[in-house]
Amino acid sequence: MFSITKLIVLVAIIAAIFFAFKYISRIKAKRDTATRRAVPPRQQASGRFAWARRVFKAEDLVACPQCGSYVRSLKDHRCAETV
Repeated sequence: MFSITKLIVLVAIIAAIFFAFKYISRIKAKRDTATRRAVPPRQQASGRFAWARRVFKAEDLVACPQCGSYVRSLKDHRCAETV
């Protein structure tokens, strides 16, 4: 039924799995730390509408020289014919 050999092998397998997960988590923590150091921290928006500045990204618009409307890109813009 029970033998000391089976018990030792079972303990060795459990220990190997435990140390493998520990090693993997250590590598992941080092990678996350390196990533955090590489990316400069953003300044946190503060004030009444801070949540809106964090959620909605602002884009610069360009005025169309023909129709005067403001668009993201002049390459994608087609002026509508006015009647």
